[in-house]
Amino acid sequence: MIRVELLERARREFAEKIRAMSALRSTRLVDALGSVPREEFLGPGPWQILRLAEAVHGYESTPDDDPRHLYDNVLVALDASRTSTTASQHSCRDASTISTCLLAIGSFTSAAVWGITRQLRR
Repeated sequence: MIRVELLERARREFAEKIRAMSALRSTRLVDALGSVPREEFLGPGPWQILRLAEAVHGYESTPDDDPRHLYDNVLVALDASRTSTTASQHSCRDASTISTCLLAIGSFTSAAVWGITRQLRR
């Protein structure tokens, strides 16, 4: 399997995890979450990530710049010195209703909804 296919599969599995954890019912939202490349909203890897289950240990660096590391229940440091991060799956529940509405009216692309949702979580 080529890298593109592995990355697409990682995105889809990530979206399905969010669906399960947040009880999302919107197929359009899950499709959007599974198609938005998180890595395009971040600088080049390797990245500083925080695994929520192991948060007491602090940030760790991904072993390489493979974007598949971003499609897990992790926070990604946007600015580790300020503890500014991306949102995790756990915070998707509140913004998912807004995202679902934005996609339902069809006025926004999936990338725009992801960006708006990210802003709402700040």
